[in-house]
Amino acid sequence: MAVDIRCVVSCSLGTPISGSVNDEYVQGTGLIKCTGSVVINAVITPAIGTAVTISYIKGGVTRQIPRKLRVLSSFADPFRGTTSVELGCKLTYLQDLRDQIDWTAFDDPSNTLTTSDAEIITIPITAQSVADKCLVELGITPNGLALSNQFSIAKFDLGAGYVSVLSDLLVSENFCGYLDQNEVLRV
Repeated sequence: MAVDIRCVVSCSLGTPISGSVNDEYVQGTGLIKCTGSVVINAVITPAIGTAVTISYIKGGVTRQIPRKLRVLSSFADPFRGTTSVELGCKLTYLQDLRDQIDWTAFDDPSNTLTTSDAEIITIPITAQSVADKCLVELGITPNGLALSNQFSIAKFDLGAGYVSVLSDLLVSENFCGYLDQNEVLRV
């Protein structure tokens, strides 16, 4: 995203000296992640995960970059009086969040079948229930996400990480998603 340099840019961490923010889409993935960096004219130590907003004023109108970013890392340089901060959206921030759990058809709250039924047929695991589990664990709200795939497997492995599994589920149905400035998943 390009911002006209003839505007006044501000950052919630302090006065920015320089910076850049961009959406990163990798072909064959279902999620667009946002990353960037900013150099602040101050020596600060922002906590990892702190929400950061970047806005700009042009023609008397204040606008916000349409992504909520979070601090991924920072480096304070006391000799120059600056702090370099690496930024990313919540998907980037939580990309390594994972639990070694297997999701089964019985973990799906909408499933009405019993273990007796499983002895006769393979109870499918819906892509929507797996996506909902990932979104809950990531603390992300979807906007109209409706996946239709079903998997005829006994367990769905979530060990790859919630962001990775969610990305794979989206791409398997030819969807692409990103987080808006309110951290709502837009598909």
